[in-house]
Amino acid sequence: MPVAPIFQDLIPRDLPLTSIFLDPNNPRFVGPNWQIVEDDDINKEPVQETARRLLIKNYGVEKLRMNMEVNGYLPIDRVIVRKFKEG
Repeated sequence: MPVAPIFQDLIPRDLPLTSIFLDPNNPRFVGPNWQIVEDDDINKEPVQETARRLLIKNYGVEKLRMNMEVNGYLPIDRVIVRKFKEG
């Protein structure tokens, strides 16, 4: 039985930036010392700081920031989020 493409399950929503956290289980982070982070720990500051450092160090976040300052947010650059715990 074919699986429906993920985009069919996406629902546009406006969320406050304060309710969005980086995904410490981002597939880009997988390496020899990588360990999965449980949902209850995702919003903890040390977990978020580690994810921030990895993005800045390895994935050109500064270039992305400068591009967004010049061009603004483009609707085609959708951010996908999921609820990881209540509140």
